[in-house]
Amino acid sequence: AILDHWVNYVNRFKLKNTIYIPDEIWVFDIYAYRIAKKIFSKKQCKIYLKKNFYFVDLRNSFKKSLYKKQKIIGICLFSSPNISSKKNALKHIINYIESRFKNKNYKIILRPHPKEKINKLIQLTKGFKKLKISKNSIQKDLINSSYAYGSNSMGLVIADKIFRCKAFNLHIFKGFKNILPYKSIKQIKLF
Repeated sequence: AILDHWVNYVNRFKLKNTIYIPDEIWVFDIYAYRIAKKIFSKKQCKIYLKKNFYFVDLRNSFKKSLYKKQKIIGICLFSSPNISSKKNALKHIINYIESRFKNKNYKIILRPHPKEKINKLIQLTKGFKKLKISKNSIQKDLINSSYAYGSNSMGLVIADKIFRCKAFNLHIFKGFKNILPYKSIKQIKLF
């Protein structure tokens, strides 16, 4: 089995209230490796830390890019169903970002989650003149960004670790639980 995140390890192997432990588990970073080691014993399954070729590919494309300092501050906002399904959460987040950069020349690139409907995001973001909904690759959006915002998004990890953006994990409701293990990603409470 392959685990590409840091949560719900046991539930990923549950089917009809029975837990099926695989013979081996592959993970792609040291945090996932440590979590898997704590949860599963050596007797249950073997756990392997493997190279993340997706991250290697992203890192190589970043190194090959003609990175130029932009006159406009690029801000990448990773949306998610977690954000767009909460009443006014996306508007609140955009207003927060705009307030942090109000006296600067900036643009916000909104990256939809694959499960989100673009038409819904267009409706939710009407009136924000410095925001554009992206149809680009994550590489193109992050190469042109200095900052990244989101809520427990893998995109924040990519922005922080590969594209060297200042990344911020937004706590968008009371009881929010951070699942990102990287301390370099700053935590911001918005509730």
